[in-house]
Amino acid sequence: MQNDFSEIYDLLYSLGVTANYTGFFHMASAIALCREQPGRLLLVTKCLYPEVAKQYNTNWKAVERNIRTAQFLCILVQSLDVGALETKKM
Repeated sequence: MQNDFSEIYDLLYSLGVTANYTGFFHMASAIALCREQPGRLLLVTKCLYPEVAKQYNTNWKAVERNIRTAQFLCILVQSLDVGALETKKM
């Protein structure tokens, strides 16, 4: 199981999300759960978020918010990387 998480952590790091964000761990747990049972993706707010919340002793709304923050960070980092590449080309 730890090996699975190390792969997920590496993926998240490569996307620009670091362990400084709570969403990093929530997202890693959600990814691991979805790997085990992909059907969880069909009922994210009813199944996935509550299950992750239970692991971290919080509520599903906090999990959703933290994962959303991590997703935003991924998008931001990727867009900054693309912007830097375009600037170098000029």
